[in-house]
Amino acid sequence: MRRFFIPILLILALASAWIWQQLQNQASRPPASPSLPVTNPTERFILQKLQNPNGTLATYVKPRTETDSDLAAGRDALSESSGLWLLYQLEKGDAAAFDQHWKIVQQYFLMKDGLLLWKVDQDGTPGTQVNALIDDWRIAEALYGASVKFKNPAYKEDANRICRAVQRYNRAGSFYVDFYDSISQTQEESLTVSYINPAAIRLAEDNGAIPGGSYQEAVDFLKNLPTRGWAFPIRYTKGSFSYDQDINLIDQSYVAYHRILAGIPSPEYLQFLKEKLQPNGRLYGHYALGTGKPSVNYESAALYALTILFLLESDEPDLAGKLYKRMQQLRDSQTGAYGYDNGNTHIFDNLLPLLAQQQIEPS
Repeated sequence: MRRFFIPILLILALASAWIWQQLQNQASRPPASPSLPVTNPTERFILQKLQNPNGTLATYVKPRTETDSDLAAGRDALSESSGLWLLYQLEKGDAAAFDQHWKIVQQYFLMKDGLLLWKVDQDGTPGTQVNALIDDWRIAEALYGASVKFKNPAYKEDANRICRAVQRYNRAGSFYVDFYDSISQTQEESLTVSYINPAAIRLAEDNGAIPGGSYQEAVDFLKNLPTRGWAFPIRYTKGSFSYDQDINLIDQSYVAYHRILAGIPSPEYLQFLKEKLQPNGRLYGHYALGTGKPSVNYESAALYALTILFLLESDEPDLAGKLYKRMQQLRDSQTGAYGYDNGNTHIFDNLLPLLAQQQIEPS
């Protein structure tokens, strides 16, 4: 009988230790909270039409017809979308929805080296092992914010891991580059100027994930951009800047928004916006660098939303309000979707408007 007694005691001791550890873990976690009600029709549309069965966010409503797998199409999911969704749930204050989606990001996007895949297919399978600097910064920014707002220090550790990886893999020479390929262990040589997010960089520095002076380095970079009239450069490659002749205005509004977040005004770009809005209150997706005239005839809800964020930070609430009214006119009254055409829309045109609306009409 004695030979059975000692193993039984050992099993009981191990079981007691395991139970105690689980109780400690539960005690250290913030209490679970239910998701807030979904009252925004655009948010509801995203959940119903732009969410894959595994919880990732699809780029389009309709399946892929594009044959180039390197391009985002169809039901592919992007870390860009996840970052914007996390920022929205953070602004909304929905701790449960934030945590639920962060777990999905960890499962499908987070690589072993700490970087985030820029794209996976609708089943969560990665086609490449490549990150995108702007998306990693954005998700880290959301995590830092959630660690404070939702009182969950684990988010800060997750953000620090991402930012340490960015510092290690997305710097070439003296500054950052767009992406890193974890399989080939190669870097892109250039930086898209709009990828520099000073808010995220400041949080990363304040939390010790990247070296001191990184924030000031980013501010100096944005402050000293060589403009051509109203236009910012598009790329930075080994000390030199380049410009597109046909300019995507979303890139310009991103740069202006990131600059104003660092306390840097953009008066020439602001004046350009006012002049272009004067005739009919509309902005178009692309403008010619040389003439400043629109080169396309389509509007973009994402462009309006991003420009609204820039205008609000620039103390231009009246102009932001006018753009907001125009943006709302692009929303389908039946579905709540922006840019909804022939049963299809791009998620970017719906996520950014959620963020803009949250600033103007908080839920």
